[in-house]
Amino acid sequence: MTDQELLDLLHQGLHKVTPRTFPPLAKDDSVLALGVDSLELLELVSWAEEQTGRRVPDATLLGVETVGDLCAALGTVPEHAVRP
Repeated sequence: MTDQELLDLLHQGLHKVTPRTFPPLAKDDSVLALGVDSLELLELVSWAEEQTGRRVPDATLLGVETVGDLCAALGTVPEHAVRP
């Protein structure tokens, strides 16, 4: 999945987990500046995991500050962590 595909997927996911509207996402966008709280972030990650078939370890989520961090987490999950 390309960076742009991940950005588009996360943008779609934000609309699924929150009623707010968001501008197109950029990798350097701060998750907090977008107004995404910790619960919404968990819901977004769970939704993205379902869409991609990948599992992001909880420890990785602790370091997510930007949309790019989240893209990296979804794009670099070890192959053995991919759900069947």
